[in-house]
Amino acid sequence: MSQDIFSIVPLEVIQDPRLTKRQIKVLIALLSFRGKNTNTVWPSRKTLSERCNLPITRISETTTQLVDLGWLSKDGKGGFSKSTRYHITVPDLTVTETVTVTKPVTVTKTVTPTVTKTVTGMGVTKTVTGKELTKNITIRTKSGNKRFIEPTIDEVGDYCLERNNSINADAFVSFYKSKGWMIGKNKMKCWKSAITNWETRQNQKNRSSHVHAATQASRGFDIDTGKAFTGLEQIEGLLN
Repeated sequence: MSQDIFSIVPLEVIQDPRLTKRQIKVLIALLSFRGKNTNTVWPSRKTLSERCNLPITRISETTTQLVDLGWLSKDGKGGFSKSTRYHITVPDLTVTETVTVTKPVTVTKTVTPTVTKTVTGMGVTKTVTGKELTKNITIRTKSGNKRFIEPTIDEVGDYCLERNNSINADAFVSFYKSKGWMIGKNKMKCWKSAITNWETRQNQKNRSSHVHAATQASRGFDIDTGKAFTGLEQIEGLLN
C-alpha cells in the first residue's frame, strides 16, 4: 500500500452515470491532493499520470471532459514549467431532462413547407416529394464540413510527445495562429496532419545538413571553420 495516500470521495462520484472509468480514476486522483479546507489542487500532469496509472497524454483530455461534466474548473494552461490549478466541484445531478418524439409524422408535415422553400435555390425542384426531400437533406447534413477547432499548446505538446519528435509546441501554435490557421490560401482542416508535415520538413532539413557536411569534408573543407585541411585531417573528416 502506498504511504497512506487516500481520497475522500463524494457520493455523487458513484451516482453520476455519465462518468467513465478513466474519468473516475483521474477525479479520485485529484481528490487525493485536496486539503481539509480547500477544493483547489495543482498536481502536474506527470504526477497525476503516475497516481492514476494512465498515460500522460490522456490527462489533459480527461480533465477537460470533467470540466464539461461540471466536476472541475481549470486555471492556466499548465505545461512544463507551471502546473494547472484544478477547482473541484460537485455537479447537481437532480435535474434531468427527457425528450421523447412520439409523432414524427406530425413534425415532418410542420417543417416540410419551410424546407422546400429553403432548398429550392440549391437546385431542388418544387416537385420533390417529402420522402426524397428528407433523403436529400440527410445527405447534405452528413457531407457537411466539420468546423476546425484550434489546438491548445498542451494538446500539441502531448501529441509531439506521443510521436517522439522535437517540435516546439509553443512555436507551432504561435506560427499558425499568426497565419490565422491557414495553410496557403486554405483553412487548416487537421492540425495533427500539419504536425506530421512539419516533422517531415524538419527531418529533411537535418538530412540535408548532414549531406552538406559530408560533401564539404570529401572536398577537403572543415564545415565548422570553412578552411581546407589535408592528409590525416581529411581522412578523419570523412570518417566522422
